Amino acid sequence: MAGYSSAGFLVGEDDKRGEKAIAVDTVRIDDVIGDEHVHFMKVDVQGGELGVLKSAERAIAEGRISFMFIEFAGEKDVLNHLLERRMRIFDSEYLVIPRKTPADLSNWDIFRDLTLSSGANAHRAWPCAISYVPDAYCQFFIDEKKKLGLVWTDIVAVAPHFVDQFTKAASAAAIA
Repeated sequence: MAGYSSAGFLVGEDDKRGEKAIAVDTVRIDDVIGDEHVHFMKVDVQGGELGVLKSAERAIAEGRISFMFIEFAGEKDVLNHLLERRMRIFDSEYLVIPRKTPADLSNWDIFRDLTLSSGANAHRAWPCAISYVPDAYCQFFIDEKKKLGLVWTDIVAVAPHFVDQFTKAASAAAIA
């Protein structure tokens, strides 16, 4: 299900499903925004997150993207790319879609059950225990995917100059 979305999915050149693929023009974010500042960028491209981040290389390096909300399923290259650029990473709630029955959800604090547009049962959850050491964090996703099925979160990557403002706003929102 890598690259899956309810609207379609990404396929590689060797994927037989590519016979029905539709080519889509792409642009580099750096080329589109030029020297502009971007306060918020949402990245949800079904496995193509690293490509999007690389297309914004100049803007990220120059601190012209304040924060990004990025779909994340444990891709070490995505996390390393952000950390190497000194982005501060924050976690958010997880989506767990068990593909095995019965599902062993013992590592999760489930706070909402839901049904996806695909008809699959899913859970909004938080891990009972997780390490934020980068390698261990990514390994957690690998282990839980093997055990359950699909697991992902949205990470928030914040530029160094924006961390104080972001944490103050997040704290105020949590209190409200």
